[in-house]
Amino acid sequence: MLSRHPISFLKRPGFFLKGVSTNATVEVAPNVGGSDHTFAKYIAELLEESQITTGSDDIVIFLKDTAMQNAKFVKSQRSLYNLVRITSSHGFACLEKPENTQSIFHKTSELTAYKHEALWRDYLFSSGFTSTYDDLNDWTEQIGFEHPSPLTPVCYGGSFATTVAMIHSRGGLWKKLEDSLSRGDNIEEAHFAERSWAALLSHHIGLKASSALVKASTRTLGTKQDKDSRKRGFWGPLSGCDNEASFELEKDITGEITLEWLDIAFQGSHSYTVCNGLSNQLLAHAGNIAYAITHKLPVLIPDAFIVNGVQTSSNKDATSLLDVTPSNSDFVKLSDIFNTDALIKTIESHGIRATLIPYKKGTHGHFECSWLSVLEKANPTIASEILTHFKPSSIVQKLIDHVQLGLNSNAVCVHHRDGGDWKEHCKKWENIPDGVWRHNCDQERGRTLAMDVTDRLLPNENLPPIFYVGDHKPPADLERAGFTVVTRSQIIANAKPLHFLHLDYFFSSPPSEKLVTLSNQKLKEILSYRGGACPSNFRDICAVVDFLACSSIDNFIGNSVSTFSALQIIQRQGKATWYNSRSIPLASALRAYPMPIVYTYTEESAETGKFMLMTSILSAKFHNPSSPIHILYHGSSDTTFLAWLDENSVIIHYHTPSWIALITSMFKHGDVKKSHLFHHIGNYIGTWQRIDIPLYIKAEYVLLIDCDTVVTAPFTHADFGLEMTKSIAFSAEMDEDSDEPWNAGVALLNVPETYDDFLDFIGTHRDNSPFNVKMKGGGVLEAPSDQGAYLSFYADSKKFLPRIFNVKPYYTHTSTSSAKIVHYHGAKPHNYVGEWLGVPCSPAIKFLCEKKEKKSPILCWSLKAFADIIAKDSGVLLKDYCNSAFPGSDNSAGHCFKFFTDLSKTSHDELTRTSCTKILEASL
Repeated sequence: MLSRHPISFLKRPGFFLKGVSTNATVEVAPNVGGSDHTFAKYIAELLEESQITTGSDDIVIFLKDTAMQNAKFVKSQRSLYNLVRITSSHGFACLEKPENTQSIFHKTSELTAYKHEALWRDYLFSSGFTSTYDDLNDWTEQIGFEHPSPLTPVCYGGSFATTVAMIHSRGGLWKKLEDSLSRGDNIEEAHFAERSWAALLSHHIGLKASSALVKASTRTLGTKQDKDSRKRGFWGPLSGCDNEASFELEKDITGEITLEWLDIAFQGSHSYTVCNGLSNQLLAHAGNIAYAITHKLPVLIPDAFIVNGVQTSSNKDATSLLDVTPSNSDFVKLSDIFNTDALIKTIESHGIRATLIPYKKGTHGHFECSWLSVLEKANPTIASEILTHFKPSSIVQKLIDHVQLGLNSNAVCVHHRDGGDWKEHCKKWENIPDGVWRHNCDQERGRTLAMDVTDRLLPNENLPPIFYVGDHKPPADLERAGFTVVTRSQIIANAKPLHFLHLDYFFSSPPSEKLVTLSNQKLKEILSYRGGACPSNFRDICAVVDFLACSSIDNFIGNSVSTFSALQIIQRQGKATWYNSRSIPLASALRAYPMPIVYTYTEESAETGKFMLMTSILSAKFHNPSSPIHILYHGSSDTTFLAWLDENSVIIHYHTPSWIALITSMFKHGDVKKSHLFHHIGNYIGTWQRIDIPLYIKAEYVLLIDCDTVVTAPFTHADFGLEMTKSIAFSAEMDEDSDEPWNAGVALLNVPETYDDFLDFIGTHRDNSPFNVKMKGGGVLEAPSDQGAYLSFYADSKKFLPRIFNVKPYYTHTSTSSAKIVHYHGAKPHNYVGEWLGVPCSPAIKFLCEKKEKKSPILCWSLKAFADIIAKDSGVLLKDYCNSAFPGSDNSAGHCFKFFTDLSKTSHDELTRTSCTKILEASL
């Protein structure tokens, strides 16, 4: 027994000790249970007395004094150096190594049936040897553990090493093990223990690794038919692992190679492969790494980057394209392309170990490149974070530096797909007969790229230079429209000689070893290729330079169906646009695309509205922390509120509308009986501020939210469906069963839509006559203000916004479990409370305030959603809100504060057994 701790050596009596260190402790133990009892006694009496810290990575080596006599099974012993090295990486290592064609892994069903009748050494049948247990499985049940399934590692020979952390992970079963081995010297239980140490002290391999090992073996020894192996004591080891693939797999699983490139067995690590082009490779990494982090598994990152991942071969029935992997294509090292040291540091900040390993066809070839299914199972927020940490290596950064020298600071990166292969892909993709909407793969007919780019610039913005990324030459219409266009190939061709390290290059043809390096001159030829976007056999070398150069540019316009663009969009966190508009297909699998949120505010608004706005912002930050929050702010006097917005990371756009006089005139002609908005000029102006959003925000879509709302659940782009609106999307108003777009309190806006024409349209209604709105079901209705203007102008392209984004407290049968946003339409939270306190509501909303809770089953839930946010932080915001809602000398403000405070402390379970009016009565 070797350990760095003072209690470091135990022996059985009758043995002569020679050469023992003077600072070692020698303890004489009873001659029972063989070395297995000695090991168990050491663990039970010393380690379990907390003399060593739980979780320690210290290594304990358990050595038997005699060598294993079965030379046919044991090939050789590992050196002490390798024993420690493998243990430090895997948590466990066996001193004895089996033959190349045999595995340390056994089929658990065969192994656990092991019993003494089959032992091969006759002297073991001496008196007292046989135990009372039926078999190994019976013994382990009594000890209190079970062997992992379907495969169990077995360490023959009685000598092994493990870490203190692994010992502590088994809790208190060691005393039971010691007692079981105390029955005598030569006992059957010791042979049970020998076949259990590895299972007790190593990490268990998963089903994927188990399947790969079973597939790699050709037979299982020690089955009922293989009596010879059973007589020798071997029940269930995998065998026949003598081909290249299985031999490499077995070596790597047992940590036998110096680089430890595949330790999925002992460490329970997550390993994977990559495939296809740049984007798919990045998604394979992000999905698998996020999966490993989510499930707390060490992850092994294949050090391979495919240089041409274009899929050209189909499966047998031609229904799908075959994946391109490093096993069947040329590749370079991932670590030569990306800063993998920084990536690993990011991964390990999540509490798991990450290791970069050489790509090995013998093992990685067993893995399917199922990045999409893994991505769907992974935590999307973590996957998104990992994607943003693929930063250029020092080699590639020098290339990016060359590209940046050729760009102006105000450039916009435009990723354009218009080649023949893309158009063919779109044709097939859009016609998949599964009922899924897929009609935004390309530009709309009749549109040019210049038109689409221009629409995505802020009005009155000077034309910026374009860094063009595409699978073909830039379309001529860009320059005809006045844009200056540059490409990576142009910049590199005109750059000074490139000076950086060479790239190691691996060919897919046997033996898949390093054959050449890509020199400076060769890389320049590839990246400055003028015959198209890139030489076809180096497509993804060019793609990674384009991608990383594009990532260094603030502004981006792409094609959301392309995964290249989709990855650019997600790393920009809502600050990107796409010329094909509508949805991002990848968002359905990677549900981490934030939807920018926009509020509008004027300092002329009623003060109560400001406190509701603050509550809404806090709810949005709580549920959607990655969504950028914007506010169009009219005024500059309320420095306290402006400071609060800044502290809460709200992006402030100071807004001075050019149309104030027009809107003021419309307000003066408004009818207060038709809309509560005509009660207050500030509130009325605030609703119109939304029309200027395209002047300030560069985004394809934003969700505009009124101040009288509370966000109740997270949402991303995927929650708005694939067939997103081309212009606006509103939800229902009073009638919760209606699918007519009507209420503008929560609105999905396609920002690049025409601005000037809409403003001119509004100007035709100076007398504030209602806007005529064409209904989906036929007929025309009148609607006032901004709501009517939007619905009338975008009558042919408006969409219905799912009602989960605009749930009203007075709805009667809408499920709260799926609600994303509550909209206090008409009556506000304080109006309901005021009505209950005897403070009557205004005529326009009195019919809402007077509704009983029984007829509005989600009213109390809606008020609690408001209370849960506004009552936080000692209720400072709540106090301001109640004081502004109930000014005067009576105690209504105090009752308001007490009610919402008590409501916030009421659990949702308790809420099902009471009501808001009862909570209010109890608080009075």
